Amino acid sequence: MKTPEHRSFEGHAADLADLLKAIELPGETILVGISYGGAVAQRFLVHYPELVQRGVLLSTFPYKDAYFDAIGASWKQALLTGGYSLMLDVMLPFVLGRSYFLNPVITIENLKNSKTSQSPTPERLLKLVRATEESGNYLEELKKVQVPVLVVHGQEDMLCTPEMGQAMYQSLPHGELEILPNVGHTLNLECIPDLIQLLDTFAAKALPVDHR
Repeated sequence: MKTPEHRSFEGHAADLADLLKAIELPGETILVGISYGGAVAQRFLVHYPELVQRGVLLSTFPYKDAYFDAIGASWKQALLTGGYSLMLDVMLPFVLGRSYFLNPVITIENLKNSKTSQSPTPERLLKLVRATEESGNYLEELKKVQVPVLVVHGQEDMLCTPEMGQAMYQSLPHGELEILPNVGHTLNLECIPDLIQLLDTFAAKALPVDHR
């Protein structure tokens, strides 16, 4: 069977919208996306506001700069040259903060072994790379989002920098921004207790009157 073409961020958002419509979740829906998933979540918040009441954007990017593109190009070349194992070696110093390497929750070796054993095929990874390469500046679109959105970035994130988080916060009409010290890109590993507390606090806040 022919492998499906890659999905754009907009295509992923449409898939998610179809899923949420099908399962008809009761109550309030809070959409949380990290990194690539955060880029998809941005499109979802813009195009499907009727399906979500809040959003959380973690370690993600509303635009790409030359440094971001250079990092992405190095990951792609590593994948093409040495497969996922080499790509992971190149990636880790960019997606884990310096503080993590000095005091890891899971040893770097164990983390590599775990990720390598669960890795998708290079063909699938290249589709994700292509979607990122084709994406553009989304800041102007974020001005259309009318639900509350929490933006969270790590202070040591070299890929999706705190400046990118600040730019999203400034574009979102109902945004909140948290920059967490001593952590990098992988918030769901590097600062689990702090992240849970932030999400719980955000979820417990009353929605603005016009969103009820």
